[in-house]
Amino acid sequence: MKKYILIFGIVISLFSCAQRSKKHIIIRNFPKSYNLKGEHINSFDDVLFAMSIFTTEKYIVLRKNKSDYFYSIYLKKDKSFKLELCSKGKGPSEFLAPLYCGQSKDNSFWIFDRATSILSKIDIEKSIIENKTVISDKKDLKPLIKFQLRDVFIIDSTRFLFSEDMADCPYYIYDIKDKKKVKVENNYEFKIPKQTDTHEFLQKMTVYNKTKQKFASAYYCFPVISFSSLSQGTFTSILYGNKDIKLNNNNLEKFKDNEYIYDIKSTNDYVYCLYNNSENPSDSSSILVFDWNGTPVCKFNLSGKYDQFTIDPSLHKIYAINYKKESNIVTVFNISTLINL
Repeated sequence: MKKYILIFGIVISLFSCAQRSKKHIIIRNFPKSYNLKGEHINSFDDVLFAMSIFTTEKYIVLRKNKSDYFYSIYLKKDKSFKLELCSKGKGPSEFLAPLYCGQSKDNSFWIFDRATSILSKIDIEKSIIENKTVISDKKDLKPLIKFQLRDVFIIDSTRFLFSEDMADCPYYIYDIKDKKKVKVENNYEFKIPKQTDTHEFLQKMTVYNKTKQKFASAYYCFPVISFSSLSQGTFTSILYGNKDIKLNNNNLEKFKDNEYIYDIKSTNDYVYCLYNNSENPSDSSSILVFDWNGTPVCKFNLSGKYDQFTIDPSLHKIYAINYKKESNIVTVFNISTLINL
C-alpha cells in the first residue's frame, strides 16, 4: 500500500495531474507503459458472431450473438472445443437475454436473464459430463425488479448489488431477507444541460470485488472511471485525458457519438479498462490499469484494435477480441513479467 501511495504522489508531481477535489482526479499519463505484441488464436475463427470473452480456472467462455446457443466453452490448456451452453428459448435451462455476471472458483459462472429476472449458476464441469446445460443454483430476483437492470453482483447469501438501466444508472444494495433497497453513490458529477436525456450519456459498465467490498464503473461516452465502496459510495473518480469535461449544448452530440471505455474487467488487486479513443479511430487499443483505491498502476498498449477483453490471472494473460474481423478474432497477450496478478 505504501508503495502505491508513493507512486501516486510521483504521478501527481511528475505527470501534471490536475485535481479539482478529493473525489476527482485527472490523469494524463501512467507510471509505467508497456507495448504488447499478441498472438492470434486460430481455434476461435470458426465461431460466428463471437461478441465477448471470459475465463474460468480451466475454461475459456465465448459469448455469441445470432446463434442457437449463447456460449461456447473451450479448454484453456489446448483451446479444444468442449460444448455449447445456454440455448435460446423459454423452456427449462433456456435463456432469452443472458448477462454474464462473473465466474466462480469451481469452474462455474453466473448469468442473469434480463427477460425473466432469474440469476443462474452454470456448472461447466457437470455440463460437459452430461452434455447439456446444468444449472447448479438459481435465484429469482423479480421482487426487486422495477426497471431493467444493467449489472447484478452477489454480495452474500441475502444481498445483491445491482444497477438500473435508466436515467444515470443508479446503484442499489438489495437484501432479500429484509426486503430493503439502499442506494449507493457511484456517479461522476457531470453538469449536463437541462432537458437532456441523461441516460444516453451516463450508461456504465461495472466490476465488483467481493473481498474488498468495492466496485468500479466506467462510462461509455466519457473516459471516466469511478471507484466506490459498498459502505461509503464513490471515493474517487478518474478522468483520463488532457482536460476536464464540460458539457454544453454545442458538444453534447460529440460525446453521444463517441466511445472511450469499451470494456472493464478486474482481479482481486486491479481494475482494467479497455480504452479506444473514437476521435482517433486509427489508434490502437490500450488497457488502463488501476488498483482498487483508484491509483494508476500502468498502461498496456495493444498491437491492434479490440472491442472486448478479459484477464486470466492464473496464466497471466490478456485475451482480446475484435468481433468485426472475420479471422484472428481473438488475440492473447502475455503479461507475466509485467504485473503481479
